[in-house]
Amino acid sequence: MKRFSVLAKLTVTPVRVALYAALVFLVVLFVILFTVFRDSIDDRTLDRFLRTFQLSDRTGAAATLLIDSHPQNQYGLYKSRLAVLSPERLVLYDKAGVESASAVIRMENPVLRTAGNTALVFDRGGGSCVVAREKEVEAVYEDEMIYTAVLTEGDCYAVAAYRSGYRGVVSVYDSSHYKRMEWYSAESGFIQDIAINKDASLLAVAAVRQEKDQLVSRLTFLKTNKSEPVATVDIPDRLVVALYMMRDNLCVLLEDEVRFYKPGGDLIATHDLEGRFFLDVRVSDDLCAIRAGRQASEYHSVLTLLDRSGKRIGDIALEDVPVDAMHVAGPYAGILQNGALSLYNAKAELCFFEENHSDSKTFRVMPDGSVLLIGQDRAQWVR
Repeated sequence: MKRFSVLAKLTVTPVRVALYAALVFLVVLFVILFTVFRDSIDDRTLDRFLRTFQLSDRTGAAATLLIDSHPQNQYGLYKSRLAVLSPERLVLYDKAGVESASAVIRMENPVLRTAGNTALVFDRGGGSCVVAREKEVEAVYEDEMIYTAVLTEGDCYAVAAYRSGYRGVVSVYDSSHYKRMEWYSAESGFIQDIAINKDASLLAVAAVRQEKDQLVSRLTFLKTNKSEPVATVDIPDRLVVALYMMRDNLCVLLEDEVRFYKPGGDLIATHDLEGRFFLDVRVSDDLCAIRAGRQASEYHSVLTLLDRSGKRIGDIALEDVPVDAMHVAGPYAGILQNGALSLYNAKAELCFFEENHSDSKTFRVMPDGSVLLIGQDRAQWVR
């Protein structure tokens, strides 16, 4: 009876004949195509194909991504996906590590910004931008010379540029690229940097001017739905190097200190470098990470973590070896030194450490603590 039952399952029916024929056809077709194209398929192509099926446990993202290699590549993460900018091309990868969108870049000095679901490329000193999402790329042309641009998690962005006569202008766009507001700085000097909060409702502009043989930096706080500034703050004889928006508080990087301001312009904290030099600064909504040393070229340095109110969380003495990269996202700060990756939390505690990554040249941290290590021609999730 058992032998009869097995034979019954193998009984030939029209449906099974069709399925068997289709299967045989697909196998024969695969053999023919492989035979025809095998000489044009290199190991890298096969590797890329096979690795698209190597999925990690985190949100279905590919564990390893093969990327276009170029010594001048710039990298960014939009959500958990990678954007790679070479001098000639912008490529967006989906979660499986497959190219989902790309654009040819014709810019003299392209700069990449990523946040939310968007990648933004602007031509510093030129007049063009490229705004890209996972399956959409759009070119945006400005009439001015672009100085800098910033992008928010809410997919809004702002562009600082100069018009004729070196009049500074900041244009703020919502996620549909609709121009919401312009701010001119004709009487406030040269724009140094800009920052906006997540929903682009608050804008901060730093400009520098000469006033009676004295250098003066001016911070201007604006609501983007109003024409009049909320507040202005003058900082005599000091140069603003960079601005960062930490939620709604403003982090201001000066030449030898960091200041924190409320949206209304009130100073809430100051962090002095105490004779050290800035080596690197990275800022997220939750952390300001400062790497400083006694000499501008030394390896031995200190990593200081500050919260969004400027409160000192802790100091971390780094090993006296070269620092390859540094990155911050959410409540995490990471350091890549001589192939060793260290990740610290918002209490300045070491929460992850892994060595033997000498083939990685940089990395990116996600707000959940995930880390993407990036090498010459591939990127790999390690946490």
